[in-house]
Amino acid sequence: MRGHPDLWFALFVGVCVYWLLLELIFLAAGIWFILRAYAYKYAAMSRKELFMLISPSIMGVAGYEIIWYYRSFYISETGRSPSVYDSLALLYYAVAVITIIVVTVLYQGIKAGQEEKLQNELLAAQVESIQHHISQVESVYQNVRGIRHDLANHIITLDELYAGNRKEEALNYADELKTQLAKASGEIKSGNPVTDVILQGRKFEAEKRKIRFCCDFHYPIESGINAFDLSVILNNALQNTIENVAGAEPYISILSYRKRNACMIEISNSFAGNLQWNVESGLPFSSKEKSDRDGYGLANIRRTAVKYCGDIDIAAEDGEFCLTIMLMADK
Repeated sequence: MRGHPDLWFALFVGVCVYWLLLELIFLAAGIWFILRAYAYKYAAMSRKELFMLISPSIMGVAGYEIIWYYRSFYISETGRSPSVYDSLALLYYAVAVITIIVVTVLYQGIKAGQEEKLQNELLAAQVESIQHHISQVESVYQNVRGIRHDLANHIITLDELYAGNRKEEALNYADELKTQLAKASGEIKSGNPVTDVILQGRKFEAEKRKIRFCCDFHYPIESGINAFDLSVILNNALQNTIENVAGAEPYISILSYRKRNACMIEISNSFAGNLQWNVESGLPFSSKEKSDRDGYGLANIRRTAVKYCGDIDIAAEDGEFCLTIMLMADK
């Protein structure tokens, strides 16, 4: 072997290739496990989170360089390779890869806990919003009851005006009474007081922003679908549409209908731009920076739909964004 330097060189290259292949196999296995285990590959990440995740890799590279330096130094001083180096190096690589995987899994657990906490906070905000709407419903119907209570007095007044041949005053009085009754009861009649108030409130908000609001929503009576769950869907969906509506003639449209046992709700609005999709959730990314209660509207809608063995579908084309929600009724 001493007289054949080419053989020594070939042996050296072979050993290097062998260990390089082993390192690549470990690296590929580690990346594969990370991709399988990590569910937030496409989520936004802060600098602190990024530093936490890459720290094990940085330490692994630093350790590798240190081990390689001392190996080269030992060989240059003694003229022979340390017998246990290769085994210890292989063990170190395995520990480094496992550390990266463990840190990634732990981070994912922390992230999942944060997501659950934020969704619970959003749901709590929705409950608070619904309680506010229910109080509005009670206020509206108290006004209606008040008008009905005074209805006898209004009839007597109209009779006196007609008896005195004061027809013009009677007509004006009747028109005013109709106006007051319409304001008290609201323009939208969906078949449920809770959804009435939500739709009426969103309609008023849209009209203040000069957005055309078209509503053909009907509450699915005797379907087994809870009014609270529908209110969560309507509040989230209409809030999203009002915030993201665009175009020269902005509009919002809400339509509901039945297909056998499926209750369908279609909410569309004028839209400009392109959607960026989250591959993991199948939902568009929020157009807003995530705060404690932003970006979870569609997720909450889907979670409510799944509760009724349904789902949602999202389409954006020809300048229109359309959200379709399917809920399965009991009958």
